[in-house]
Amino acid sequence: MMKIKKKLFQTTERQNWTKLSEEELKRLSASRACMYGRKQETEDN
Repeated sequence: MMKIKKKLFQTTERQNWTKLSEEELKRLSASRACMYGRKQETEDN
């Protein structure tokens, strides 16, 4: 039962992802890059 729910959630999530506007994608990638940069900073210290 849970596996089916998870699969359903993943497919809907993918559909939502394709619906995202370019602006939202840019904001997402920007925040991800920020998180990645922060992760690198902590690794250097």
